[in-house]
Formats: sequence, C-alpha cells, structure tokens
Amino acid sequence: MLGTDIPQWQWVAFLLLSGAGVAALLSLHQLVRGRRARFFILRRTALQRAKRRLTTTSILLVLAVLVAIASPEFSSLLPTPSPTPTGGSSDQTATPAAPTVASPLATPTPSPSPTPAVPPPDISLSPIPGAIPVGMDARIELGSIATERGEDGRPVDPGTEFAAGSHAIYLFFSYSGMENGVARTFAWYKDGEFWPRCSSYGLWDWGARGATHFYCRPSDGWEPGEYEIRVFVEFRLQGIARFVVSE
Repeated sequence: MLGTDIPQWQWVAFLLLSGAGVAALLSLHQLVRGRRARFFILRRTALQRAKRRLTTTSILLVLAVLVAIASPEFSSLLPTPSPTPTGGSSDQTATPAAPTVASPLATPTPSPSPTPAVPPPDISLSPIPGAIPVGMDARIELGSIATERGEDGRPVDPGTEFAAGSHAIYLFFSYSGMENGVARTFAWYKDGEFWPRCSSYGLWDWGARGATHFYCRPSDGWEPGEYEIRVFVEFRLQGIARFVVSE
C-alpha cells in the first residue's frame, strides 16, 4: 500500500529510476565479464547482453522523466499564458473624463505699430518749412548706377563696381504720383556709416511723373569701400541702391 503523504507519481518515478539503476549495474557486470572472458564467443555474448541492459536503462530513465513532467506539481511551475480577449464587451468600466471648462477668451492686446526696417537718417527728422504731405500713390523706382550719362540722359556702362577716382557716380530712377514740395531724402552710406558728403535732404522739384538722376562727385574723389544710396519720400523708404568702389 502506498503512503498517503507521498504523491503516487513520485513512487512511480522512484520505481523506474530503481529499475534503471539495476539495469545499469547488470550492464556494467556484463561488460566486466566480457573483458575477462578467455574465448571470443563468450566476450561477444557478454557485450550483447550489456547493450541490452543499457537500452533498458535508457528507456527507464526516459519514462521516469516523462512521469515527472506529467505530474501536477511540475505543471504548476510552468507559466500560464493569460487568455487573449477575442472581442465583445469589456468588463472594465470606463471612467468618464472630467468635463472641460472653457476659459473666457482673452481680449487681444493691440500690438504697437511696426518700426520701419530701414529708418531714415537723422537729417530727415527735421521738418522743412513749406513741405506738403506726400500722396499715397507717390513712388520712386531705382534704376541703374553708372559713372557717365549719355546725351539722351541714359546711363553709360552701368554697373555695381567702379574704380576709385574723382569721377561722378549717377543714380538713375523713375517716379510717379509725386508732387513738387514733398520732402525727399537721398541718404548715402559708406561701409555702413551715414556719409553726409553726398547726402541730400530737401523738397521734390522734378514734377509728378518722369525719369531723372541724382549724382555725387566728392571733391577729394571716391575712396574704396561699399556704398549705399537710400531714397526716402518723407519717412517712406523707396529703395536702396548698392555699389562698390575698388582700388
């Protein structure tokens, strides 16, 4: 009768292991006996018996392992995969989201008026007696730069790089919507610094529409550097012309 404290599968595994041990001892005995036998036929017979005992030992060991694997205790040690839901309603109750309270719209703060990217020079800030307001349609379009002017008033060999010297440099431009008496500024800059030598601030006197030029001839000639001509009507920038004087 089997003990009640030891599971039945352990008794079965114990018996199988015991049988495997006995078979292994018998196999070892046959191997020793075969090596000591004086005749060949006796040695061969002993070796064949030893092989059969080893086969029996292997079978009993495999059965013992299978019994241990099939036991409930061994199965409880294996991880149990959690079931994957195949659809349908979930048992979990969704937590309702908290209601969103709309905050009152903030009143937009008016932004200040944008500052012009290119402010006029200080000379343009002083009012000119007799100046009249500029119209909304007033426009000046800058054209070519040249060191000579032809008989027809057009530029000769225009460019953006000129040699140093005592020659004049002309800025050609066209205009429309203008009116005599409007404040205008031709501000010249050399290497980024205001250059009053050629700059001019005064009243427009070329009429409402047309094309003309503005030029400068420094008394001591042109020095190498990077130059700009910024043209304003009142405080409104009309354009920037750039050129280089090289050695």
